[in-house]
Amino acid sequence: MVLLIISKKNTSPKKKATIHLIVKAGSLMEDDDQLGLAHLIEHMVFNGTKNFPKDSIDKYFNSIGLSIGADFNAHTGYEETVYKLNIPTEKKETLEKAIHILSEISNFAILDDESFEKERKIVEEEWRLGLGRNKRLLEKLNEYYFLNSKYAKRTIIGDINIIRNFSSETAIRFYNDWYRPDLMAVIAIGDFDPKYVESLVKKFFNKVKTKNKRPLPDTTIPKYQKTIYVAQKDSEQTSTVINILNKNLKLKSDTARNARELNIRNFCIQIFQQRLDSILLDKKSALFKGYIGTFNLTLNNEFYYIVAQLNEDEIKEGINILFTEIERVKQNGFTSEELEIEKEKEILFYEQAIKAKKTRSTDSIVAEYTRNFLENEYVIGIEDEYKLIKQLLPTISVSDLNKHFLNWFKFDDRIINIQYPEKIENIISKDELLNLESKIQKNKLSQFVSLARDEPLLDKKLPGSKIIFTKKYPSINTREFRLENGVRVFLKPT
Repeated sequence: MVLLIISKKNTSPKKKATIHLIVKAGSLMEDDDQLGLAHLIEHMVFNGTKNFPKDSIDKYFNSIGLSIGADFNAHTGYEETVYKLNIPTEKKETLEKAIHILSEISNFAILDDESFEKERKIVEEEWRLGLGRNKRLLEKLNEYYFLNSKYAKRTIIGDINIIRNFSSETAIRFYNDWYRPDLMAVIAIGDFDPKYVESLVKKFFNKVKTKNKRPLPDTTIPKYQKTIYVAQKDSEQTSTVINILNKNLKLKSDTARNARELNIRNFCIQIFQQRLDSILLDKKSALFKGYIGTFNLTLNNEFYYIVAQLNEDEIKEGINILFTEIERVKQNGFTSEELEIEKEKEILFYEQAIKAKKTRSTDSIVAEYTRNFLENEYVIGIEDEYKLIKQLLPTISVSDLNKHFLNWFKFDDRIINIQYPEKIENIISKDELLNLESKIQKNKLSQFVSLARDEPLLDKKLPGSKIIFTKKYPSINTREFRLENGVRVFLKPT
C-alpha cells in the first residue's frame, strides 16, 4: 500500500473531526469516451459499496445527525476528486465507521446498472442548471485558457451525450484505472487520538489494491506565444469588466527559494492593490472597482490577474488607467517605503498567527495538508515558517520586486478578456487596445503618488467618558463596560 496518511489532533472545534479522502484524479484523466464520468463516479460511490450496499451510507450518516452537503460531500476537479466528512468524535465507533466508509468508496463501490441510470438523470439535471451566463462565458474562455492542451477538451460536467449513453464498463474502467493507493491521501484532523486514527486508516485501506497503473497526464499549459483578446457580449451581463491575465508556471511553496519568490510576488500584489485602491478614491475615476491577484489554472500553471469594472461611458479611459499603472511600475518600479511597509505587515501576520495557533481551525489545517499532497507545499509549522521568513525578508529588495513584476507582465503569454452587456454596441477592438497600450509605453511616466492622505483620522483629542458599570461574562470570556455617555463596550480578548 502506497497511501499518504496524515492524522493530527486539533480541538478547534472540540469533539469534531474533518476527514478527507483525496484521489489525485479528475476530469483530465478521462479518456475520450469518458467525458464527465470522473464527476459521475464521484456521485456513484455513495450509492453502495461492498459492505455498505444501496443507501446504507446515507442512512448511517443521517442516523448520527449528519446531512449531505453540510457534513458529507465531495467535489471533482480537473486533477483531483475529494471526499469530505465532518463527524463527531465522542464515540470511537463513529471514527471507525467513517474511515471504513471512505476505504470502501476508494475501491469497493458497487457500480451497477441501476445506480448508473439513477446518476445519469441527476448529472443531467446539474448540466441543465448550469446552462447560464457563467457557463457560457467560462466555456468560451476555457478554449483560450487551455489552448493547445488536453484541458481544452475537458469540462467537469463532461459531454451530455456521453452521460446519456455511456456503458457501465466505460465508467468502471475509469474507477479501476485511477482509484488506487499511489494516487490517494487520507487527511484526518480533529479532536481525537492521532495514533488511533492512523491505525484505523491502515487497517481499512490496507485492503485497497492497485488494479491498473496508468501514468498521469501532463498538467502544464503550453505558452500562448501572443496576446489573446476575447470580447464577450452576453444578455445576462450587467456590467463591463476587463480581465488582464498573464500566465506563467505556478509558484509553489516547496523550497526556501520559492518561498522567497512567493513573498516577492505577494508584495508586488499588495502594493499594486494599494495603488489601485488609491486611484479609486477619485470619485470621477473611469474605474468602479479594481483587483489584482493570482488564481490557479492547473497544478502547474497560474494566472496573475488584474480585473476592473469599467464605467460604461469611459471604457477606453478605464483601460488607459490600468495600462498606465502597469507601465508606471515597469518604468519606475516600486518604492523602498512601500516594500518596508509590506515587510512589517508580514512580520505582524506571523506574530499574530503564532498567538492564534491554539485556535487555528481544522479546515485551515486540512487545506494546508491538501496542498502538500497535490502541490508538494512544505508543512513545517508556523514557528519554523516565521524563522524562515525572518531570514528571507532582509534579502528581498525593491529590485527583486521590480524584476518579478517585469517577468510576469509580458505580452506573449497573456489573455485580455472584456465581458460586457448587450446594450453596448461597439466595444474596443484588439487593435485599438494594443495601440492604446503602445502609446502609453512611449510616454515617460513619473513615480506613483498616492491619493490617500497621510494625516490623522481625528483632528482633535476626544474628551472620553467615565466607566460607571462593569460586568464579566466568564462563559464567553468577555467583559462589558458602560460609560457615562451611554455607550456600552464589550471587550473580548482574541
